[in-house]
Amino acid sequence: MNNKNIKQISFLQRNRKRFITAAALSTVIFATGSIFLYFLKSWLYKQQLKITEQHFIREQIKRRFTQTQHDSLIVLYELLPVFVLILAKDYNLDELVIALRDKKLKKSQISAEKNATVEDGNVAGTSGSSIPGGTISEVTVDTNLPPYNLTLGDSQLESSEKYADFTKAQLWHELQLKSLVKLITISYTISSLFLLTRLQLNILTRREYLATAVNIAIEQENAKQKNNSISNSVFNWFSGFIYKSPDDNKDKLSSEGENIEAADSKTKLMYINEQAFLSTSWWILNNGYLVFSELATRKVDEYFSNYNPKDTLSLMEFSNNMSNIFHSINKELFTNNISEIETSQPINNISDIFLPEDSKIDYMLQRTMDENSLKELSSDSLILSQLLSETAEYLNDKSSIISLELLLNESFQFIMNEIENSVLSKIKKSNKKVNNETVENDATQESDIKNKKVQLALIAMAGKDCCTKMLINNNDLVPFRNTTSTQTVKNEYLKRLDTVTSLNDLSASVYGKVDF
Repeated sequence: MNNKNIKQISFLQRNRKRFITAAALSTVIFATGSIFLYFLKSWLYKQQLKITEQHFIREQIKRRFTQTQHDSLIVLYELLPVFVLILAKDYNLDELVIALRDKKLKKSQISAEKNATVEDGNVAGTSGSSIPGGTISEVTVDTNLPPYNLTLGDSQLESSEKYADFTKAQLWHELQLKSLVKLITISYTISSLFLLTRLQLNILTRREYLATAVNIAIEQENAKQKNNSISNSVFNWFSGFIYKSPDDNKDKLSSEGENIEAADSKTKLMYINEQAFLSTSWWILNNGYLVFSELATRKVDEYFSNYNPKDTLSLMEFSNNMSNIFHSINKELFTNNISEIETSQPINNISDIFLPEDSKIDYMLQRTMDENSLKELSSDSLILSQLLSETAEYLNDKSSIISLELLLNESFQFIMNEIENSVLSKIKKSNKKVNNETVENDATQESDIKNKKVQLALIAMAGKDCCTKMLINNNDLVPFRNTTSTQTVKNEYLKRLDTVTSLNDLSASVYGKVDF
């Protein structure tokens, strides 16, 4: 062995510990770095997954919120046919128009029998009073009711008999007052239903979402605990396999069956309570509606009872009177002394118009729920009580009152726009010449329509048409739940109410409230 090799071996022997130490340190550093990078990569992946999950949850919440607001519009749309039937009992304006038509045509027939040579124009001139742009008789012809026929249906015959003793002036006066009362009653009832439906559906959707979130959290926690105790689970399974008795499987299956049955029973009870909660719209339609109707009747009598159908009034003056009526009713409803309102239904606070008192809940449920559901509710109605209590708190809150006032303001604006357009259309139509050319008259232009004097008979007919438009309902056109477009709701009045911004803000505050 030469000296060079001896020196190399000697060098390696002298530095052997250093080489081993360096190699060990390098291995440790490499292993530590690899482990660190692995955990860093795993942590970053989990963070990315968490962010993605949070984004998905936010988007899901937004979708649910948007869908809930649209659902409230659909629910209200589906309630309109019921409200129409209720209104028809007290405010069937078609009956009055039919009675007026009967009066006119019967008088024309009598006059024709007495003097067959009398011209039709003279007969028409004596049958109605002249108004700007036409006569009262001509106003009735503009309606979409079928022409008079001696073979009328039972309902039309009943209406004719109902108003048989009324004079023509009395019929016009009745139509004038009832059309205005009906407009105001529709405005307050629909606006209140809109507010209540929004609150109800947002409360229920929030409860459903929280229940789903809690269940997911519980499942994740159970899965985590299960992963952390795999060894214990294996040991327990092994020991159980050795020592378990033959009846253990039967007991386990029996216990699981009981748990599933209890969960189904709880879900069914919750569903029944929620259905009972949604049925409270019956209270507004049958009791709150009466409060609004009585207030509207009193205020319309105060502002319009001294007017005759032949009296003229500008649309600006009519608008001011209607505005005063809305303001007066709001003042009575939204003040602290609401209990002093003189109505057949006692009111202690604004929520009593929307929801029944505790003593009247059973009365309402008996008229809205089936017998089996009533039995379930009699055993446990805690969820219903909680839902009603929370809704009452929201209804008595200032934000809800502000939202209701804004809904009523939109209703007022819609009414005035429709009446103005209807009156303008009727005047232009009645001023056409025989050759169908429109008479050029500055008074009939849109810029001057608000200051033009028109008879209340014309406004009454425009009000009747507006009532019809506010209650348009086509159930065949209602979309299924998975749509988000409101264009399929063929009711311009409801779609206009749906644009009130404060209502969305109120819904967001209800939807986002979380109580633990």
